This record gives sequence, C-alpha cells and structure tokens, in this order.
Amino acid sequence: MAAPTVSCINLTTQSVTFQWDPVPGASDYQVNVLSGATGTLSGNTYTVTGLMPGDGINIEVIAEGNSACGPSNASQHTCVANNCPPVAVDINPIQDICENQTGLINLTANINPQGTGTTTWSGPNVSGNGILNLNGLNEGTYTVEVMYEEQGCSYVGTQTYTVFPAPEINETIEQPVFYTIGTTGSIQLDVQGNGPFDILWNDGSNISDRDSLGFGRYCATVTDANACETEDCYDIGSGIFRISPVHIVCLGSSKVLTVRPPRGADFSWSPATGLSCTDCPNPIASPRQSTEYTLTAVLDNGRTETIRILVIVIPPPFCPTAKQINDLELVLEDQLKDSQLEYDLAAIEKEVMKNQSLEADIVIYPNPTSGLVSIQSEEVIQKVEVSDILGKTVLQQSFENRNPELNLQTLSSGQYLLKVTTLKGNSAFWIRKE
Repeated sequence: MAAPTVSCINLTTQSVTFQWDPVPGASDYQVNVLSGATGTLSGNTYTVTGLMPGDGINIEVIAEGNSACGPSNASQHTCVANNCPPVAVDINPIQDICENQTGLINLTANINPQGTGTTTWSGPNVSGNGILNLNGLNEGTYTVEVMYEEQGCSYVGTQTYTVFPAPEINETIEQPVFYTIGTTGSIQLDVQGNGPFDILWNDGSNISDRDSLGFGRYCATVTDANACETEDCYDIGSGIFRISPVHIVCLGSSKVLTVRPPRGADFSWSPATGLSCTDCPNPIASPRQSTEYTLTAVLDNGRTETIRILVIVIPPPFCPTAKQINDLELVLEDQLKDSQLEYDLAAIEKEVMKNQSLEADIVIYPNPTSGLVSIQSEEVIQKVEVSDILGKTVLQQSFENRNPELNLQTLSSGQYLLKVTTLKGNSAFWIRKE
C-alpha cells in the first residue's frame, strides 16, 4: 500500500493542519506525533490548535487497510504555525503634569494595522482600559505601557511622561497686635521650586511681600516656569489684644476701657485727659467731651503698634440705658468693619447723636456747620435755644416763621444742643460747629 503524501494547509499563528490525499485501499490512517502538541484526526486531515507563533509540529502518517501487504510505510512531515505579522503600537504623547494636579486623562494609542485584537494598559495610576488618574502622583518620571493582543501575538507600546514638582510656599505671617479697626498685618512669601515665579493675589497684587494688610483673607496663586501652580490662603485679623474701637459714656459717668488680655505688652494712653491712668491696660475714662485717645502696645520683642480709641460723650437729656449703649457700640463697630462709617471722631459722634436725637418734623442743615444753620419745619418756629455740652445757654433767638436761619459763627468749635420750640412743643437736636 502506498505511503500518504502529506502537506500543510490553513496555517495560522495558533494552529496548523496536515492534509494527505486518500490512499487507494486504505480504510484508516494512523497519526503519530513525533514532536510538538497533539491534535485531532479527521478523515485525511490532522489539526493541531493552541499553538504559539512559530511552533513546529512533526508527525508521521501511516495508511491502514485489509491489504495482504499490511499498512503503508510512514510518511513524516512538519508544519510550522505562522509567525506574528509586524504591528506598530504607538502611545500618543502625554502632556507634562504637575504633582498637585487632579483629574483623569484618557490615554490613546495608534495601532497599525489594527484588527480585532484587544488592548490592555498598565502603569502607575493607570487602569486597564487606559485611564490615568492624576491624583496622588508625586514628582518624577513615569512610564505607561499598552499591550495589543491578536491571534496569539502580543505587541507592546510604551510612553514616558514627567510629573513636575509644584511650587512650595513658605510663609511668614505677622498678625496685628490689636484686633480692632485700623490695625494691619503682613505676609511674606518664600517660594521654592522651578523659577521664575509669577505671584497673583486675590486682591490683584503681584508681589511676594505684603505689608499694611487689613482684616480679611488673602489668597496667593504661585505659577512656576513649568506652569505648575500652588495656591495658599492666609487670614489677617486675629490679633493679640482686643478692645472695642468706640465707647459711649454719659456726661458725668465713667467707663473702663478694657484691653483683653491685659498682659503681654506695655500699654500707654494719650492724652491723659479724663483717664485714671496712662500706663495701664484698663483705664477708667470719664472725659467731659468726646475724645480720641491713642493706645500704644510695646511687645517683649520690641514690636509696637498704636491704635485710636474713640470715646463719645452724650450729655443729658439724651443718655441711653446701659443696654442701649452696648447695642449701639456693637452696631457702630460692625459699621466700621464694613466701611459703612468713617473712622472719625466727628463722624461717629454725629452718628451717635443722630440715634439719640428727639427728632420731630424738623430738618436742620448743614450739620456739621461752619456758622450758618437753616431750619425747616412744618410748624411755625417760635424760639431756638442753643446750649453747650455742659447745659449752659450760649445763644437764644425768637422767630415766627417755618424756615429761620441761625448764625453760630461766634461760637467756638464743638458740640451744641439746639432746642427748637413750636406750637407743638420742644424738639432737641445735636449740631457740631466746626
């Protein structure tokens, strides 16, 4: 019986198939694998699967039948699985990253030629489907890898990228000595990293050292040569010592001007008029007229700060209760903080007197005045009496009209009480002569 003639057909990277022409008189075929993996016999073919590219299989095939001569001689043959075809895998460049960046980047690659295979990504903070998580990446150089697999063939592409360090900000903050209106602090920034640096504050400034800063939050964004940014925010206003900027006292009464805490600095007050002491933290104030005091604190390290404390004196008959005084002081302090009220003795005194006036349907202007005062009333004005803060009458004039004019030019500068008499009764107003 003739030996089979064997050939290779349908070669792939993962399988080979042996084939031979039918041998006359053969009823079956015996396949012996001489080297390599075993396969499956089907008629006059033998197929081996699950191979790696380039694997070779060597077999012998023997034809069997009922011939008196017995089986045929063995025919040997070798088939080799196809090698992987060339495929280029290139990861698209990854932009440079700053170490404090957050977010996700979708990684992409160009595969040529690309068939029906699969891709798998790997690397620090990289998911299998190619998502790079920027959170928590420290300064350094990183490599990402993508593997493309098709028909048992694997192709790898790599790409490196750099994580740059963010600017490091070291700050020196000097808080105000006093926590009150008009005090200031300072912030000095020392920036380390890849300079030069651009600095931008939330108030528009672009310098590193900030002085004379009032109450508030100050945020600085520092950008380095690699466009990496760091932002830090600082609060100015906590202070060491606290004291209310405005105090109200009734004429003839007194009030303690309290600095809290009373220790930690040497305190001095000026002027001494109306104060029980000038070198103590909590003097008793009993001035005869509204007074602007200066309070100076000298710290152990030699640092000095001076602030203004306004004491507004309210003469009778307009003295409010202690609770009303406390409420009004809080209102004035809030208005000063919000810049709704000028931090000025005359302006605050006017505001206090306005709150305490016994106003009727009468308008007095201008107030303050340099001399001439106009009065408008819905009722006929009969008399106007002017008194100083001690209650002494300094001017009195009679009228019989609704719009009289009063001349205060001969009076000294200060606060005066105008008592306006109409048919409906008396109304009192405070006016300031400048």
